[in-house]
Amino acid sequence: MDLPICVIGTGASGTVATKELHEAGLEVDCYEIQDGPGGLYKRDNYEDACHTSSKIYTSYACFPPKDGLVQCGHYTLSEYCDYQRRFTEHFGIVDLIKYEHKVDAVAKLGDGTWEVTVTDLKKGKSFVKKYRAVVCCSGTHTHAPEAKSVSFVQGFDGDVLHSHQFRSSKDFAGKRVIVVGGGESGSDVSCKVSQVAAKAWVATRGRTGHMTPRGPQMPETDHIDKYHWHLADPKNQMPEASFDLDLSAAHFATATWQMGGVSSYRDVVGTINEDFYPGLRNNLCMGTHINSQFGTKNMGLSSAVARYGLVPKPPIASCAGKRVTFEDGSVAEDVDAIVLCIGYAPDIEFLDKGLKMQVANPRNSLKHCVHPDVDNFFLVGFIRPAFGNIPSLSELQARWVAKLLTGAVAPPFGGDKMKMKAQIEKDRAEEEAQYGTSSVRVKALTNYFVSANDIASYAKLHPDYLKIAATDPLLGLKILLGQTTGFTFRLNDDYDLYRSRLMEMPTTHFVPLDLCLFLTLVHAWLLLGNVVRFPSCVPQDDVPALARLGAAAVLFSSKVYRYAAVYPAAFVTVLLVLMYHLNSHRLEAVFRKYVLRRPMRAYDCLTPTAWDAFHRKYATAQFVLLTLLTMPLDLAGTWFRAYLTKKDDAWNGPKHIAQEFKYRSKMEACLFGKTSQKWSVHG
Repeated sequence: MDLPICVIGTGASGTVATKELHEAGLEVDCYEIQDGPGGLYKRDNYEDACHTSSKIYTSYACFPPKDGLVQCGHYTLSEYCDYQRRFTEHFGIVDLIKYEHKVDAVAKLGDGTWEVTVTDLKKGKSFVKKYRAVVCCSGTHTHAPEAKSVSFVQGFDGDVLHSHQFRSSKDFAGKRVIVVGGGESGSDVSCKVSQVAAKAWVATRGRTGHMTPRGPQMPETDHIDKYHWHLADPKNQMPEASFDLDLSAAHFATATWQMGGVSSYRDVVGTINEDFYPGLRNNLCMGTHINSQFGTKNMGLSSAVARYGLVPKPPIASCAGKRVTFEDGSVAEDVDAIVLCIGYAPDIEFLDKGLKMQVANPRNSLKHCVHPDVDNFFLVGFIRPAFGNIPSLSELQARWVAKLLTGAVAPPFGGDKMKMKAQIEKDRAEEEAQYGTSSVRVKALTNYFVSANDIASYAKLHPDYLKIAATDPLLGLKILLGQTTGFTFRLNDDYDLYRSRLMEMPTTHFVPLDLCLFLTLVHAWLLLGNVVRFPSCVPQDDVPALARLGAAAVLFSSKVYRYAAVYPAAFVTVLLVLMYHLNSHRLEAVFRKYVLRRPMRAYDCLTPTAWDAFHRKYATAQFVLLTLLTMPLDLAGTWFRAYLTKKDDAWNGPKHIAQEFKYRSKMEACLFGKTSQKWSVHG
């Protein structure tokens, strides 16, 4: 009789791993140190906390949000823990999970099996059990540094705490507070604290994350969607504005070096808004986009600078009593508290030192999951996409592990460990080149689109895209231009069910512009070959040059295709390239870097300047010009979309165009106007 499988943790990764292994017919024991599901989200649940990714993405493809895929918003952390509970009940795995059980040690035995030592915290007793394989789902957010041991706060006499200890902004009312870090936690905490503190600063490194708004369910955008001005569908125009909707195959493909970050043309428009201005100015000055920098998927820090007087600063140099000196020589006096939002150190504490050195760095494993030298030990959830989210990738990893353990798929590269190691090194080099110093600091950082598609390839989860394009072109367009979600990779399980879910999901009205960028990229590849590079998961090197050039000859020889696709796409691409590179923020950054020889850093970009009013007026002029020049494309897209979504009287063009103008005027009124309402940005 085969030994069971051990799963460690029931956060966003452990529950889906348990479900997939159980459904594959394997015996499973899952151990969780807490008294219920949720993992990190149960442990570190603070004031009004919610996810930065929408319910569409944070939910597993096999268990979508109960309120549907159109108006779904974002889970609060408490709601997500409840989602996890309902997930375990729905798939009948409640009895497989042993809560309040702490894994003390995991050891590899000589026969290739695993010995796991566990303590039942309720009974206070330990036991040892043997397993065939171990699936580690304890996550990358397990070990927070001891706050007062951090080097740059030595000598500080006030309170020092790590963000995982933060519970309520009320604890900082009337105090003078420094928040360290410009990531998602830093953005949340900065905004909350700055509203109640007597004085607040935020100390950042040279770069923050690439900042994007979370979506209109959150108070940062709850009165109107000020950022996604290009939305079209009147039925669900407000709720669909999460940045998740930009995570399409077309968008990922065009956010590459050869497009020069032009996919961030959205940020030019967003700077018109007062609250988003500091954050999006930061993006433009830094030249970041979704494939160049990790994501800060909320505008808390930006709003705090714009509304609540948060003061951006460079990193802390030293502390003496309650006096804090920053690296630029400026000083903050009488500081009461420092909140460290500096992330976590990944640690798998129940492994011995030798095994930990092999597997603790997720980049030592193929797709942060399968290690070439440690058989039957798998990581699930040690994968932090710059944009996208962990649960979606965890679900794919869990499905892959279940298939490996049941023999449904062969080991990667047929079990050839040398080839696997070579691919691991190639992936490591690609991730480190793409994300730079961020990849060194965040070992789990990866590209969502590349990882999802690569894992699906190893696990044989891809549907037949050519067949879909030929027999179901609407679904093919949705896969290309809609969100990259787990629904696509479940089409082989139940085509009709997951097709309906894919078609139900909203898309942004940036789609026509993204399609133009994508078509231009494809046309350039057809002509220039592999000088033009798509994301590494696209098998473009497998296409023979003769076939590529033949396709180019057929397409470009058609006058209809040239006027319907090639010329409009090229025109829009040139327009967006000029809009992005001739934006006043980009010009300022280039001037400072190459003329003044003083490159801008994050605190420079975030700090208000005398030129801010000019920058917003300049962006407004660009917005108006873009709207006028792309209006025919925009209205055609609105009309065509009405037809594709089978709306009533879909061919009533004037009706849908009138709705678009009505909605557009509503957007512009808010985008150009200033609101007096104050709100807090939830985290």
